[in-house]
Amino acid sequence: MTFLWMFFVTAAIVQVSVLFTTIYLHRALCHRGLDLHPIAVNLMHLHLSLFTGVVPRHWVAVHRKHHHFADREGDPHSPYLLGLWHVFLGNYFYYRRETHNPATIR
Repeated sequence: MTFLWMFFVTAAIVQVSVLFTTIYLHRALCHRGLDLHPIAVNLMHLHLSLFTGVVPRHWVAVHRKHHHFADREGDPHSPYLLGLWHVFLGNYFYYRRETHNPATIR
């Protein structure tokens, strides 16, 4: 019973993290397509910081670079250039490497 409970808690945390990444990091911060209430912003930021370790400023910088160079040389995590499974399984490492690039973060 404990394993099943932990499975559902973990699945819920993952789904909320994906939802908050889509709404907060992608739509609100990166593309500025949404204006969120400050309470929602703080809750999403706190959740993502605790459960993913993502720094919003870094995520936005890497994602904007991804859009700028979409599937061309310079794209930090292009499945077209790097291979679909490499990006599926190693995107964390591609993201982490790019966050250490001062030019990207600037």
